[in-house]
Amino acid sequence: MFLSFLPVLAQERNVEIVGEIIDSETKGPIPYVHILNTKDQKGTIGNTRGRFWITIQEGDSLLLSAIGFNKYVFTLKDNVETGQLLLTVELNKSAMELRQ
Repeated sequence: MFLSFLPVLAQERNVEIVGEIIDSETKGPIPYVHILNTKDQKGTIGNTRGRFWITIQEGDSLLLSAIGFNKYVFTLKDNVETGQLLLTVELNKSAMELRQ
């Protein structure tokens, strides 16, 4: 009988993110938010109701951005125990002023 004790390489798990992006003040949906996986530079755009779907791997980060709102970064922790995660993100309005 031959037994091999080779180290088992950690396998990255794909996790499906089903998300909704809302305004932190009004709690209303924010349409057309850009969602970018900063690791592989792939992404998606939220729909008119602020909803999106994307598959990422453990440890990946998502950058969410929309005109008139501050950017937000969400990082998926390692050792997630589920294959699907429901996520609600509240974005804050940016306080940008235009000069005359």
